[in-house]
Amino acid sequence: MCIVVNDRQVVLGLVKASDLSDSGDAPRAADVMHEGPSTYRPNVSAKELAPKLGEKHPPWVLVTTSTGVLVGLSTADKVRDAAY
Repeated sequence: MCIVVNDRQVVLGLVKASDLSDSGDAPRAADVMHEGPSTYRPNVSAKELAPKLGEKHPPWVLVTTSTGVLVGLSTADKVRDAAY
């Protein structure tokens, strides 16, 4: 997975390896990215976040500011471990 950000580090979307072709063509990120991924704020506790990470949630958690600036990335498993 690749996080797509703009020049201000605002998260625009995600590109998954499965979205890329093995044909050698180099598509633009904008053409293959999934826009508007779920993000969480740094002030949300692991205990509060963990119940939201159900079976259909991706195995990772994007952390951004309220304006969408990328702060970091964690695995859902680490969040669950920290919560319990």
